[in-house]
Amino acid sequence: MIRNYELIYIIPGKIEEKNIKEITDKIDKIIQEIKIKIVNKEDWGKRKLAYPIKQNQYGYYFLKYLETEPEKIKELNQKLKTIAEIIRYQIVKTKGIKPIEKEEENKKKEKVEKVKKEKVSLEELDKKIEEILKD
Repeated sequence: MIRNYELIYIIPGKIEEKNIKEITDKIDKIIQEIKIKIVNKEDWGKRKLAYPIKQNQYGYYFLKYLETEPEKIKELNQKLKTIAEIIRYQIVKTKGIKPIEKEEENKKKEKVEKVKKEKVSLEELDKKIEEILKD
């Protein structure tokens, strides 16, 4: 029976940002090797930890929405324990997952709105420049 899960994990804030992508790709590869479907993923960025974990004050937070069978989650749990770059992780069963398509659609709408606002601003700027040049 296919179920929905959320995987949240923290990578130490001491790691350079350029290396973060390599680590997240490594985790995604493990998930895909187990044949777990990644429905959506979110990068929450670098945040201050509520309390120090393994002498880290900050961490990079990542959330992945997964669809799979419970047996595969056990295997994922075992593999995540072996990844030294993860200072904390948690897998929880959820009722539903927001699909990637909706998130991408919302991002596109936000970009369109931003461009519309910038376009209006540029038109106003052009008018003001013309007024100044006429004087």
